[in-house]
Amino acid sequence: MMRRVAVAVAALVVVWRSSGERDVADVAVERTLYEDLEAHPSRRELVEAQEAILADLEATGAEGGPRYLPVNWRHCPAAPPRPYVVWVRLAAANMTRNFLVREAAAAASPRLLTTLEFMVDVAPAGARAPAGLVFQMPRSGSTLALRMLHALRPPVAIYSEAALLQSALDGTPGDAKALELARSVYAHYDRAAGERRTFLKLWITTSRGVHRALDAFAATPAVFLHRDPRDVLASCLANMPAWLRQDDVRRRSRLRQDDARSLDERAALAADYVGSSMRAAVDGGARGLLAVPYDRVVEAFAGGRAASHLGLRVTPAQAAAMRETARWDAKDPTALFEPRAPDAAVDAAVNAPAAALGTADACASQAPDDDGDRPYCALLALQRRQDEGAVEGARRPEL
Repeated sequence: MMRRVAVAVAALVVVWRSSGERDVADVAVERTLYEDLEAHPSRRELVEAQEAILADLEATGAEGGPRYLPVNWRHCPAAPPRPYVVWVRLAAANMTRNFLVREAAAAASPRLLTTLEFMVDVAPAGARAPAGLVFQMPRSGSTLALRMLHALRPPVAIYSEAALLQSALDGTPGDAKALELARSVYAHYDRAAGERRTFLKLWITTSRGVHRALDAFAATPAVFLHRDPRDVLASCLANMPAWLRQDDVRRRSRLRQDDARSLDERAALAADYVGSSMRAAVDGGARGLLAVPYDRVVEAFAGGRAASHLGLRVTPAQAAAMRETARWDAKDPTALFEPRAPDAAVDAAVNAPAAALGTADACASQAPDDDGDRPYCALLALQRRQDEGAVEGARRPEL
């Protein structure tokens, strides 16, 4: 069974890797969290890791203090091939970076390896439901939304694009253990959060993954942040995220670094991910997944519809802090946000794939009940029905 889980999680590793220009040393450290192992850990190494994690589970630590958390998995292809869980000691109170992998890479903690079975077996019982699920497509304002949530009081814990959790949810079909694995991973995160409410940011690219997430956390309200595909693709090409730039992506799409058509092919690859995300969101809309457009993210979370849907009580002071956060670049909060400058080559490369997905202008010009084959038009139709109150999402008591 666990080998099947390993196959399932493999598909999401490229999606999970963090974005932006990175220092070579930082990237090298991150690779210790996901690259294949050359050899299986020894029995002694596994036993010592298990003892350290069990001791950590039994200890009474400070509220939101450091705990060993399952961060990702690493596969060992040597016979017999199998996956191992990577554990890193992290403090939920200090989750301030964009992605869980960056928290793990920055942690001064040994990387411990255990089997998947051990991780499931020692998952804490009685985990609370997450306070909210934030689904997203690339460059849709999800990182900004999470930074705004940090303004809430009492403080919250946010786990962003946790690879092991995402992989279980968005893995191959027919794996009866996927929900058990996802809930086990989350149980460790919830324990580390202490009394803090937990939010999960997820990039799920299949309808199967959305339904699994909603099944795994049935009591949790969910939102999906979206943006005009033309703007998303242009942003991705102008400042390529790692999943679009790294060697494994070039290998999959048969690109060479000096290929004159690489920009077009990367646009097509990004469009494939974006289209899958939007189709999944439309499918999840029938189960209460609230669509939040990019241009409404700030007001939606600062006391507006997203806050209401998530059951959050946002005070005027917290709303003001959220709006101040929105003035700054979400991925570099030391710099004021600056819109992307036009780039003729990028804009030309995204025209065709964006048109195939649908754009705001094109979708606005067609009949309200005709979304055709373009996923963004279907998503905007869902948005319109929700705005009119025809689709009601789940509601929870204010937290």
